Amino acid sequence: MSHNTIHIRKARENDLQAIAKLVEKAPWAAAISNSFTHADIMKRCKTQISTPNNHLIVAELDGTIIGYTTLHIFPAVYMPVDEAMISDLFV
Repeated sequence: MSHNTIHIRKARENDLQAIAKLVEKAPWAAAISNSFTHADIMKRCKTQISTPNNHLIVAELDGTIIGYTTLHIFPAVYMPVDEAMISDLFV
């Protein structure tokens, strides 16, 4: 029996098409496709990977992107440290 390993890493620009395809295959994608295009998804992904404190993280299996998450780091209001928020988790 072979065991495949899922690799978790920061997204690169050459991953963005695969991420967009995952989003477009989502059951709810058809409901918003008139107002949210492939170009919109690509633009938002590019913003994620180029904005400090925003991180687009992918899950990769055998060279194929199978999921992603977005992580945002920002100063906490209630203490002098940073906190993080996951705004998307897509598998």
